[in-house]
Amino acid sequence: LMLFKDAQNKIHSGEIIDLWIKRLEAVDKICSTSKSGWALDYWHSVRLKLSRQLNLLCAQVQDR
Repeated sequence: LMLFKDAQNKIHSGEIIDLWIKRLEAVDKICSTSKSGWALDYWHSVRLKLSRQLNLLCAQVQDR
């Protein structure tokens, strides 16, 4: 598992965006199969964090 700050320093920007999109897709699949309220809350918070990080990555790519 790669942390956001590590990924920013070690991976090319296009590759990291693809990686974060794959993570979002995986979380979406989990959300669609979650049946309990706490699981949905947890995975929704994970998705929000990943979405914010993806927005930051996209902004960084545009600035370059």
